Amino acid sequence: MKTVTRSASRSFHWVMIRMIMALLSICFVLTQLTHEPVMAQEQPAQLRVLTYNLLHDGPWSGFFENGTHLEERLDMTIQELQRLEPDVIALQEASDSRKHGNVPNRIADALGYQMVFEPATQHIFGIGLLDRLITSAIGFKEGPAILSRHPIVASEVYDLPRCQRRMDPRILLRAEINAPDGPIQIFSAHTSKGDECQLRRVGELFREHQGTGRAILMGDLNTGE
Repeated sequence: MKTVTRSASRSFHWVMIRMIMALLSICFVLTQLTHEPVMAQEQPAQLRVLTYNLLHDGPWSGFFENGTHLEERLDMTIQELQRLEPDVIALQEASDSRKHGNVPNRIADALGYQMVFEPATQHIFGIGLLDRLITSAIGFKEGPAILSRHPIVASEVYDLPRCQRRMDPRILLRAEINAPDGPIQIFSAHTSKGDECQLRRVGELFREHQGTGRAILMGDLNTGE
């Protein structure tokens, strides 16, 4: 009887040990399963952004080619953008002319991106009809553009002050992009060289939106660091 009792006692202990080990293994697996999604949520998705001045070659490029090989350069630009695969692209000197067509739209079509484009040249006098007549007569428009692989849900244009060059209109373009990890404000600007008024205004507008969430300012600001 004593032998049977000891044997049964040992068996009982082994069964208990195995059950405890099994329960610990299950708890470990459940802990890993519950923690992994949380860790993934804590890591924000990477957003690749790029800014680039296309060079439009002047208001008469709608009629003449001034040796800048814009078509060849555009083909090279598209190839390089396809290689880099940025999520968001801010363009400056994006043009729409008789000779080269709507350049930012051509790039967006080649990449399969959404786009917003606002010609600064349509803000010369601030009189819509007159400005459109001028740009139609010369067959040329240029300004900033924003391209995105993610949906563009809203956009806005801001006129910048002209403290240095009265007949050189400059604007700030904003696009709200619905990125996978939430909305983000993207700004594209091309300011005049040496015009501190424009830089200050760009800073003011950017800070207004930066306070409401994520924002990125890109552009050709014609200034030092």
